Amino acid sequence: LSSSCIRPTNVENLLDILNTSDSQVKRPKCYDAVRELMDRIYRVEISGADVKVPDSMVELVRDKWFGGDGDLYKKFEHPRVMIVTDKFTSQTSTVNPLRALRPKPSKAGSAEKLAVREMIEASKPGCNFCTDKETLEDTFGRVVWEKSHIFTAENAFRFYDYTGMVIPADIHDFMEIDAQTFETMLTYSALTWFGNIHERHPEKTHPVLIWDILGKAGASQIHPHIQMFVGSGFYPGKLGELDDAGRRYKSAREGIILRILSICILLWG
Repeated sequence: LSSSCIRPTNVENLLDILNTSDSQVKRPKCYDAVRELMDRIYRVEISGADVKVPDSMVELVRDKWFGGDGDLYKKFEHPRVMIVTDKFTSQTSTVNPLRALRPKPSKAGSAEKLAVREMIEASKPGCNFCTDKETLEDTFGRVVWEKSHIFTAENAFRFYDYTGMVIPADIHDFMEIDAQTFETMLTYSALTWFGNIHERHPEKTHPVLIWDILGKAGASQIHPHIQMFVGSGFYPGKLGELDDAGRRYKSAREGIILRILSICILLWG
């Protein structure tokens, strides 16, 4: 089956596959398998409404936005959008391949990055997280990775019964966190903290990590920190919804992860 399957090279190829009628299918065995697999998990709609480009914008759209590419211009006039909805979680994603070509301010990214770095630098003096001396300690103590000065602390203003944090003391700028530091924060600091909580409170069984960066994401401290809490017998909030959806799917059919992997293998190998 996999050796004869249709293999899209980009999103538009996938749009073509999903929008193909039964009579047009050259390899029905593969097509039926892909469609059947996707239909169990996702609701896929291919739709679009024609765009009328006024004469005053033709040159701008065709020549400046699309570099004179007539095919892209035709696709712009007759756009297709793929709307994919997960039947178990109701999450929806939409894809329009042309959005990757939309005009963007050329210098906005660098200016925003500079502004963020200036804000981070200005927050260093008096930062509470650059040392463990100004953070609360859990009743069972801290989990400390001395080599990189990574430590755990208790959130002073809890949003859950036990709310821990993992803090890399020597890294004040989240953009400077390297892979090794991040791995240590997750696989040593966080897992050890979760283990300490579960050991003392066996009913705490479902660990959750949150990483909010800067004020717009809800972080009260600019210094990078991962927050942790543990649900009692279930995952709280959105994670609980996803976990429940996975359980419902598994009880009805084969495992959802295996299904998604099967779709990827059939489409891309």
